[in-house]
Amino acid sequence: MRMSKVMVFLLVAAAAAVNVQAGSALEPKSAWDGKGGTPAYVTQEWPEGRVLIWAKPGESGELAEASNWLENGKPATKAPDQETDIILPEAEMRYTVQAGRQKVRHVDILKNAELYGKHRGETEVWGNCWIHEGGYAMFISIRGDRHAFLKNEAAEYPSLENGLKYRGPKSKGGKENATQLSHKFPICKYGTASI
Repeated sequence: MRMSKVMVFLLVAAAAAVNVQAGSALEPKSAWDGKGGTPAYVTQEWPEGRVLIWAKPGESGELAEASNWLENGKPATKAPDQETDIILPEAEMRYTVQAGRQKVRHVDILKNAELYGKHRGETEVWGNCWIHEGGYAMFISIRGDRHAFLKNEAAEYPSLENGLKYRGPKSKGGKENATQLSHKFPICKYGTASI
């Protein structure tokens, strides 16, 4: 996606307003460490799309409800779709954005935010997905026919030492001791697309 200067300014202003960390799924070069050859996702072109920011960080709600989102600093009039980029901002308290078999494009999930699809009805991410440190995702799938990246920042996987557990549909216990990215996580890319 080639962003105009106005789009970049609006994105930076919006990100500052909701405390988005450095690096974003909306700007693929920020995920690359510059080592080795250039990954395909860095050169991938994306058409312009809408950017929606969760309007109530720290408060749970439905992905499909337009009133839960801000677009260009104003309440959104339309819920996210396959050509929409979403940002779940950092919050002091943990919150969950409930989704079902819905489609979004690029996704940024920041500290204490969770994107939660439905079991056997995953939320489909058709672009880049960046789960920042302290963010969570469950029941999502990575789809599409374009090069994209998945970055699970500061990921911790279950071990005897850390006491973390994988989460699944029948998991018992709270989310406090669960991994960032949990059960069910299919990846389905088409043609020569990579992740």
